[in-house]
Amino acid sequence: MTVVELLEGLTLAYEPAPDGLAGWAMAAGTFASHPGRVHGGIIATLLDELMGRAAKVVLGSPAVTMTIRCRYIAPMNVGVRHGISADIQSCEKRIARVSGRLEDEAGDLIVSATATFTCVPDS
Repeated sequence: MTVVELLEGLTLAYEPAPDGLAGWAMAAGTFASHPGRVHGGIIATLLDELMGRAAKVVLGSPAVTMTIRCRYIAPMNVGVRHGISADIQSCEKRIARVSGRLEDEAGDLIVSATATFTCVPDS
């Protein structure tokens, strides 16, 4: 499993899954917007990061976000590992469409996301 500390206290861990990548994410209290609750922008960042890494795998080069849409259903608690996944929906030429999920400890959906990525041309 690959473990990445995006910022101190903001961790993303993942491994290959049948349709993309899956693993866990955790945010420390410094990323709270309300006591005990992770800020929605941080949640979007975690999903964007994992979906972008999944897009990179299918596109074969680094990918950048063209669009991202998040649907917030429940709060993410600080200091707790949450399930996170990114599934490739389609890949055509230089464009990948990816869906993402963040789940609580019980496996219930917290946030769903969809995003479109394009590969970065060689410079």
